[in-house]
Amino acid sequence: MKKVLFAFIFFTAVGASALWFWYEAPLKAKDPAQAGFELNKFRFIDYPSYKQREKVLNTILPAGTSKEDVDKLLVEIAGATSHGVNKYSKGFSRYSYRPWTLEVRELMLLANCPDYIVYVCYSNDTVKFLKAAGPCFGGLLGNLLNPDSNLVCSGHKPNRAEN
Repeated sequence: MKKVLFAFIFFTAVGASALWFWYEAPLKAKDPAQAGFELNKFRFIDYPSYKQREKVLNTILPAGTSKEDVDKLLVEIAGATSHGVNKYSKGFSRYSYRPWTLEVRELMLLANCPDYIVYVCYSNDTVKFLKAAGPCFGGLLGNLLNPDSNLVCSGHKPNRAEN
């Protein structure tokens, strides 16, 4: 009986460790300046704060980057959803990503945690600038904690499709 219990504990620990290494990728280069950084392995969850995410995204998607390249990275590689521009987005194109860990956090804390969000201001289909937000910083609390929340993508004039 002790051997079965030991085997169960051992394999559970090995399985949990393997899952952690697969999901967290602790040895992956996450800084774009680091040797070995791979753009095709970008994941939102590698950058816990919106400030870190914003810094990295501004490095890998600098001003002048095409909308096509932004869509490829954020939608195809990172798995975000593109929401485009609407009358509420202040001229920004909005991209959002919700990992399953946020779903679990919501269930455990009964909190409403918004997605990881990236706001991109385009000019002639190239990046003018971008801002990051989330997770768990939305609504009034998010506006108080994020001083850039009142930014507007300058030069934006809503068209009929956005109303």
